[in-house]
Amino acid sequence: MDSTHLLALKVMRLTRPSFVTETPLVTFDPRDLFAQSAPALSPQKCAANQRDIAEGAGHQKINLTDMLSLPQNFGNIYLGETFSAYVSVHNDCNFLCRDIIVKADLQTNSSKVAMTAGSAEPVSELPPDRSIDEVLTHEVKELGPHILVCTVSYTSHSSEKLYFKKYFKFQVQRPLDVKTDFRTTENDEVFLEAKIQNITSGPIFLERVFLEPSPNFQLLDTPSTDREDDSGVRVPECLREQETRQFLYRLRPAASGDTQPQQPSVGGASVTVGKLDITWRSQMGQRADCRPALCALPCPRPRTSA
Repeated sequence: MDSTHLLALKVMRLTRPSFVTETPLVTFDPRDLFAQSAPALSPQKCAANQRDIAEGAGHQKINLTDMLSLPQNFGNIYLGETFSAYVSVHNDCNFLCRDIIVKADLQTNSSKVAMTAGSAEPVSELPPDRSIDEVLTHEVKELGPHILVCTVSYTSHSSEKLYFKKYFKFQVQRPLDVKTDFRTTENDEVFLEAKIQNITSGPIFLERVFLEPSPNFQLLDTPSTDREDDSGVRVPECLREQETRQFLYRLRPAASGDTQPQQPSVGGASVTVGKLDITWRSQMGQRADCRPALCALPCPRPRTSA
């Protein structure tokens, strides 16, 4: 608590836990001299460990335990994810405080978003050792620095109007690197290859990779983001760190009667084929969307014969 204030403000990011991993046990042959000289690694213990690992006892094959670990730091936030924070204002003094108003705004380089829904009406009273708690959520749609600005105003037991503000900064990173390539055929069909690379700090699952065609093009083929596992069940495609997946789309120009022809971009070298809409999930199932505005795809205009 700030020594000049009666109330204390605490903010904690809400995120899911992660699996606890462990280093596999180092085992030795019972006849090895080191194993015989180590009391904790008796020949019987080594043989039992070797048998467990060979049989895949527990989760040793993938180094996972049965425990979950709570986040120890703020962690990474990626574009398209939902930022969630727990805000608590606690009365640490021995007096009753009145007319408490808690506001939270999320500021970026280009916008300011109000995150507190119930801040319009003040809390009439806050007794000692009681708190005002609220969970804030916001889908991040911009890269770069973000600042969560929390403001608390209240009236003390001596009818003094008090006010303080705290800032919490974090960086929003790019989760995917999307590269595109185009090929046109003699009948003016367009083949679009999208290469999607996972540049997050962990594995992700591609739930949806959809190409929204522009009015001037018709989408003919849509690749699947699922695959079959060993039991024949369709599961989302998994991308490990720095891994890349390729998706191929086939389009053709829309019939002339369906829409007005699109004007080429500056220089007359390209038109817009469409935009990619990508939905992915983290290792623990948190969902995020890569909005179409981030993946505009200019395509060379088909050449026409003279």
